[in-house]
Amino acid sequence: MLDGEGPLRAIPFYYQLDHLGPPQELTDYSGEIMWSAKYRAYGNLAVLEVSEIDNPLRFQGQYFDAETGLNYNRHRYYNPNTGRFLTPDPIKLAGG
Repeated sequence: MLDGEGPLRAIPFYYQLDHLGPPQELTDYSGEIMWSAKYRAYGNLAVLEVSEIDNPLRFQGQYFDAETGLNYNRHRYYNPNTGRFLTPDPIKLAGG
């Protein structure tokens, strides 16, 4: 992930993932933790610590929508508090 104003001021940050893929920490070039999260079951956020940068990626790489408090998972929203999607799978039963 890059943060900054333009390519000359871009600062790299590095994702530290757990064994399932959700981001646990975001570190800077020196290894200092800039963002960290701990999850409960179904991706419900237990602890979020933000230093200078915010990270929109959450459980299983879902994009966190701050306006709704839901996780966007490509074609539908997921509620980590209930562990459920708000709408049916768009490909129905063909997905398995």
